[in-house]
Amino acid sequence: MSSLEQNKALVRRFYEEIDKGNIDAMDDLVVENYVNHDPPPFPGLTTGRAGLKTGIQDVLEGYAGPSRD
Repeated sequence: MSSLEQNKALVRRFYEEIDKGNIDAMDDLVVENYVNHDPPPFPGLTTGRAGLKTGIQDVLEGYAGPSRD
């Protein structure tokens, strides 16, 4: 598999795991010292993978409900 195909597969898995609500998968998919170069979407969000996981969890909780399976 080419590196382009590997990257595509990684990105697909990243979003599939988020869609499933599997935040712990980020431990396998994102480096610990991950840097988000965009402004934090929520005040007080920590940096690194931990901050990413918190942000994803906050978004998922905000959209939780009957329409999210």
